[in-house]
Amino acid sequence: MADLKPAETNPWYVLSTLHGPQTGNGIDRELAAKNVALWNIWSCQNLTDEQREKLREAGTELPDIAAWEEQKEEIETLYKKRFSEMGIGDDERPEIPDAGLQIDMSGTVFSHIALWTKAIFSQKANFNFSMFARNGSFDFATFSREADFESTKFSKDSSFNHATFSGRTNFYNAKFAHSGSFSNATFYQYADFSFARFSQHVHFIGASFLQDAHFESTMFLSSSVFSSARFMQAVYFLSVEFSQSANFIKVQFSGLSSFQGSHFGNEAKPENSYIVTFSDTIFERPTSFRDACFRYRYPELNGTVFHDKTQFTAERVFWPQDNQPNPKQAKESCATLRHVMGKQGLPEDEYFFFRKEMEFAGEIGGFWRTRPVKAYGVFSDYGASIAKPLVGLGSLWLFCSLVYMVAFNWPGAVAPEFVPAGKGFGFSIANMVKFLGFQRTYYAEVIQNIPNWMQFMSAVQTTFAYVLVFFLGLGLRSRFRLR
Repeated sequence: MADLKPAETNPWYVLSTLHGPQTGNGIDRELAAKNVALWNIWSCQNLTDEQREKLREAGTELPDIAAWEEQKEEIETLYKKRFSEMGIGDDERPEIPDAGLQIDMSGTVFSHIALWTKAIFSQKANFNFSMFARNGSFDFATFSREADFESTKFSKDSSFNHATFSGRTNFYNAKFAHSGSFSNATFYQYADFSFARFSQHVHFIGASFLQDAHFESTMFLSSSVFSSARFMQAVYFLSVEFSQSANFIKVQFSGLSSFQGSHFGNEAKPENSYIVTFSDTIFERPTSFRDACFRYRYPELNGTVFHDKTQFTAERVFWPQDNQPNPKQAKESCATLRHVMGKQGLPEDEYFFFRKEMEFAGEIGGFWRTRPVKAYGVFSDYGASIAKPLVGLGSLWLFCSLVYMVAFNWPGAVAPEFVPAGKGFGFSIANMVKFLGFQRTYYAEVIQNIPNWMQFMSAVQTTFAYVLVFFLGLGLRSRFRLR
């Protein structure tokens, strides 16, 4: 902050506060309107008829074409007065900037509430490396050319609601310490929010991105709301971190979108109100969520339409490890992701989300509804494991073998002439692979002459063995990608 220049010495800031800055804690709307009116007269003095027509078509309120000539003297008088009030004489006072040059407020600290509501920036606006110590508002502002806010720090609430960015927009490495809002903003050209940091909630509700939008390594450390936003071209959310709430309800992505390396998580465990939602989002072009990390919540995907080439990283480390507050929603999200992976012929990724879907299915409903699903996971990892059913078969064989051994050696339990060769071990194997015919070929008489409880146990063993063999088949099918 020591290297920043005070806004009061910046000629463009003085032009935007000719009737005085916002010195109080509240906002003087009348003062703000008077300041913006004069600013727009100065800013629009060189606009061509074609430029004016385009701005009017976009809904921008323009001053009259003769306004500059009519109020030029007043603007010059107020400009000199503002510097005089700050103790800056004629010799030190900068000339009124040329309206055809870029607006340079870079490296500036704005100590007062900064209001550019409905302001028109007909030239390139440069706020790079500046700092807003109080609230900043650019609501309904019009940026006709480039808008640069690289490494700008917003210490308090900031808003760009309904703003129009006609040129390239740059918020690279910008820091938002409090809430930020871009609701209903329109970005006609390339928009770059890479490495930006939103410490509190940020809204992009209804925002429109007509060209590429970049959010690489952006940090959303609180609620992030993209409801009804629309992305017409490429979107890149590479290495993004969403730490609390990301709401993308009714977002439309019409171009190539990429969320590669994104992180949806936080170092501290978030509250149950933390959500990540892409509900009703439309992705019309290939989208990449490669390495996107949803650390604490599964994204809400109700009504989301994905392109056939959408990418997600199906690895455990990128998805929540904790219990979800809404398992039904998480299950539906996993079902959607499974469907997306299945359409692309990615069986491993499809099975990953299928397993997650089954995990949440095991948390929904009563005891008799959830226990079979949980058992399915325990003994087969939901059809993906080879080891689990093999361990289950081995345990079943060993346990039953020991029981049969005791029974065959127990005095009077089974007549000695009917004790099978190999005793319990061979008999147990025959029960488990009954479909091979070993039991009928070698142990038919044994079955008829053993106690009823052993016959029942033999039937139960055969049933469980068939189930485990089926699970083993599912695991083999998954491992070798069989259809």
